[in-house]
Amino acid sequence: MAIAVGIMASVMPQEWYDRMNTINTYQEDQSVKGRINAWHTAFNVAKDRITGGDLKCGGPRFQPVRARSVKRPRRTQHLFRANGRAGIYRLRLVMLLGLMAWVRAQQIIKRCKKDPDKKWASDLAAMTQVSLIGYAAAEPSLA
Repeated sequence: MAIAVGIMASVMPQEWYDRMNTINTYQEDQSVKGRINAWHTAFNVAKDRITGGDLKCGGPRFQPVRARSVKRPRRTQHLFRANGRAGIYRLRLVMLLGLMAWVRAQQIIKRCKKDPDKKWASDLAAMTQVSLIGYAAAEPSLA
C-alpha cells in the first residue's frame, strides 16, 4: 500500500497539489461556504422535525440554501434541500436500500465466482458494489 501511495504521489500533476492546498483556505471559497450552509440548514430542519420539512418546505429556514451565483454548489445545495425536506426517514431508507444491495451482491459473488458459467454474475455483482461506493461518495446525504 505504501508503495502504491508513493507511486501515485510521484505521478500526480502539480494542479492536483495546488487544489489540495486550497483545503487550508476553505473559508474563502464561496462554493464551500454554500455547501456548509446547505448542510447546516438541512441538519437543522431534520433536527426540528424527524420527518423533515414537507415538499413545499420554504420559509426562512431554507432561504440561506437557495443557489448562489457561484460555480458548482447548485446541485449539492438542491440535494441537501431535498434531503432536509424528506428528513431522517429518507436517509435511513436510502442507507438500508444500499446495505441490502451490497449484501445481496456479496451473496451473488460468493455463489457464482467459482462457476465458469456464472462468472459474469459475480463480475456484475462486484461492479454493482463499486457503483454503490461511487454513489455513496457522491450523494451528499451519505457523505
